[in-house]
Amino acid sequence: MSAKKCLVVVFALTALLLGAIKPAFCDSQPRLTFYRYIKDLYYAKKLPQVASYWFKSTRLPLLQTNGTRADAELKRLKIGYVYKPNITVEFMEGDRCTMKGSGITVDQGRQVPCTLDVVMIKEDGVWKVLYYTWRAEVLRTQSF
Repeated sequence: MSAKKCLVVVFALTALLLGAIKPAFCDSQPRLTFYRYIKDLYYAKKLPQVASYWFKSTRLPLLQTNGTRADAELKRLKIGYVYKPNITVEFMEGDRCTMKGSGITVDQGRQVPCTLDVVMIKEDGVWKVLYYTWRAEVLRTQSF
């Protein structure tokens, strides 16, 4: 076998080996589910598009609403929208995952950095949002 063929084989095997190895840090299922929910919430036009991400006690009433009430509920969910969430801390305890992180929220037309608290519950083998909250401090500037 020529040197070029040996080199090609070595590179091919190395690429296959590196492709099979998982990175040391991977996003968890609850984190990925929350990120997907935030993305889908941004683009949602109808309430059922995002209701499936919520835990049963919240999801069922959301799915039973229709008409202007459903539009109002979707608008309420969008008020709590957090742009570019970044989960930094996760604590798993059985079928419950508590996460903390940061993001950007919009308050009265201004983008404001915020902290984020998320609680996810595993329901029928799928991670669902139990609730999430964000906190931000908005400083008013006064002009004299």
